[in-house]
Amino acid sequence: HSQGKNAHSRKKQGKVRVSFYSVLMSVVWCDLLILLIYFLRRRLWFVRAFGSHSLIVLYVGCALRLLLGFELEAAVEIPVRFFNPVATLLMKTVPLGPRSIPIKTVLLSVWLLVGLAAMAQVFRKHRRFWKAARSLPEAGEEVKRCLSQIVDSRDSEKLRAVVSSQIGSPFLTGCFQGTVCLPDRNWKKRELLCVLQHEAAHFKHHDEFTYLLADLFCAFFWWNPCAYLLRRCVKEILEYRADEEVVRGRKPSDVRYYCMTLIEFAGTETSIAPSFAASKLECRVARIMDKPFAKAGKVLSGATLLLTAAVLFLVSYCIIFQSYFVADVEPCFILEDRISAKPQSECELVKLREILPAEYSGGKL
Repeated sequence: HSQGKNAHSRKKQGKVRVSFYSVLMSVVWCDLLILLIYFLRRRLWFVRAFGSHSLIVLYVGCALRLLLGFELEAAVEIPVRFFNPVATLLMKTVPLGPRSIPIKTVLLSVWLLVGLAAMAQVFRKHRRFWKAARSLPEAGEEVKRCLSQIVDSRDSEKLRAVVSSQIGSPFLTGCFQGTVCLPDRNWKKRELLCVLQHEAAHFKHHDEFTYLLADLFCAFFWWNPCAYLLRRCVKEILEYRADEEVVRGRKPSDVRYYCMTLIEFAGTETSIAPSFAASKLECRVARIMDKPFAKAGKVLSGATLLLTAAVLFLVSYCIIFQSYFVADVEPCFILEDRISAKPQSECELVKLREILPAEYSGGKL
């Protein structure tokens, strides 16, 4: 009851501190946006508009929802019973020597320590992986010629190809200085062009940077299942977009050959960077063969995505989830002024007997 009063006074004042409640609301609305990404991940207009800027919008929205702690006067409060045991647990304390520490402080400290350590580990793994790829021997002249035919002149010096017998499937590493890592094998030119076009599409859209953002988000919110769902969706979306770049406007025979090339590298994947044949290969091939890709409308798709995120952000201030509390006051005190009066009807008498405690209603009624 007291927490409900505090929520009401916060609403009147129009100010909210950064607290457990504001953190919870920020996470809830981020999770709703992640679920929206999950349901839209196979929509072509969404795939074309998605990228690193989409995750940056998600992070900025999460931070703003956390720091801009105000509530609108017209906001609708929705009581949620699930919040009750959580709020009760967080109000408890644990003894630590002569002092007692609130459980919410302990949980927050664990979250931040594990999250920051996991983020540092993600940075180290990506950097180590990138340095190891850069140290591999460069690919031969045939690969360089094919790469120069695909990549724009402005990106020709930013993207290089290396080969190694330890690589099972082609992949790209590096955010702004890219390295295409290829298995050491006898490549057919047509097959090599398919692979290089796919990896060049990843580099063109800075997909490696997007993967890094998704990994960092997952590392920081290590306790949130929706963070892992986001990372999986990001991988699927970006692979689908790279496939679209390769097969758009191609003849059916070229599309079939590209799918056969994907199948040839099935079952080999790296631990850091998604490989050429990663992310649910069956679904990728089915989508490529099922429907031809139309001309892209990237500006309209991006504007639609941004508008959707803005609407969700505004709605998060119009709908407020609150704990469900019932006033801990005995009904007999609430209805005390009516008990002394004679009930007006038999129906009213029955209602009063149901509401009041048995011992009280037996003496007064």
